[in-house]
Amino acid sequence: MTADGSAFLAPPRAPSMRQQRASTHGACEARFGAFVRERLQPTARQRDRDGTPLSREQVTEACALGLATLRADRAHGGGGASLPEWALTLEWLGAECEDLAVPTLLGYRHAAGALLHELALGRVPGAAAEGRAVAARWADAVARGQATVSVAYTEGADPFSFRTRALPTEDGYLVHGTKTWVAGGLIADAVLTFAAGPDNELLAFVIERDDPGVSFAARDLMGMRSLGVAQLTLHEVKVPRSRLLLDRDALTAAQRFFNERRLTMPLGALGRATRLFEQGVADLSQRLRYRLPVTEMQAVQSRLGQIHVAIETARTVIYDAVERADESDPVWDAVITTAKYFAIQQLEAAVRGLSYVLGGAAYDRALPYERGLRDLHAFLHLAGTQATLEVDLGVKAIAAVEQAATRRRKRAVDRG
Repeated sequence: MTADGSAFLAPPRAPSMRQQRASTHGACEARFGAFVRERLQPTARQRDRDGTPLSREQVTEACALGLATLRADRAHGGGGASLPEWALTLEWLGAECEDLAVPTLLGYRHAAGALLHELALGRVPGAAAEGRAVAARWADAVARGQATVSVAYTEGADPFSFRTRALPTEDGYLVHGTKTWVAGGLIADAVLTFAAGPDNELLAFVIERDDPGVSFAARDLMGMRSLGVAQLTLHEVKVPRSRLLLDRDALTAAQRFFNERRLTMPLGALGRATRLFEQGVADLSQRLRYRLPVTEMQAVQSRLGQIHVAIETARTVIYDAVERADESDPVWDAVITTAKYFAIQQLEAAVRGLSYVLGGAAYDRALPYERGLRDLHAFLHLAGTQATLEVDLGVKAIAAVEQAATRRRKRAVDRG
């Protein structure tokens, strides 16, 4: 113990996300606010009406400003932001831009680049040695804002029944099949594509947009209409062996990607729900009933109180998952999965509840509420549907209970 007794003092703790929130959001406003207001927001409603994606030029601008590359490693030209800083930035972006596809796409883009970086370093089980140079090239291009890479996994079948097949050839593979949901596919330069090999082992390749036999078709969605979601069709696409990134156990890599998405994806939704609540309260305070603002009616106050509780409990759960991410399982983490499931349920219900008290304004396309509800509803189906996550979490919970019971029985036997 030192003379001043410092041995008894706990080491200083890093500021919590709640403590950092105001300063990080202020820094985002100073650095990126004009870009969001002048380049993203003016066309947000038009993109929604037309179902057109965020343009490549807008993504390039976001990269040049350091917004889209904020989390990427400084050695590769990124901003080197911490995970909490990145999470708070996505929350700020969700609040400031009516288009929830913006923080969703930027988070998705980073997660794909991060997986490519791990593959390039051989840190993912099953990483193919021959594909590391290609993985490194694309990871660097994403980090520097020179390209966007999407992930093609979903095809309406579990990974043990994939219909997208990769057949070996003399100098590589012939890939054939259809991926039904590729977020950002309409603007992607390349796609990390998962396919079943001849022995049904799951493999993964980089397939480039200009490869012969590759085609993308836009999906016409209810919400998230500018996320650039596409159906990817692969018609006997020749892929050189150098683009084989995973030669076994590609399911583990896919789960790493989805784990990252479940962690950061709800942040944009949190920002949007918070801003819609603030705007809704301001709008309601201008409405009169019996010569009083409706916000002075106890029924309305009760409903707004419920919405506030839903948003703040979602914030608490999401922040906790981000702050403990260093302790999480990188492949499939129960806390991260629970946080995504719970937070999205709460936020979607909060905005739906707001529509009850807003009345017709909630369905007016000239106002942000109607789109907010559609976009938030989409999160129920992203990075694993809520129904799928319920099953996964149930299986995990049953196994944990059974393991605990086994340990108790063993201790009882040991005690005699």
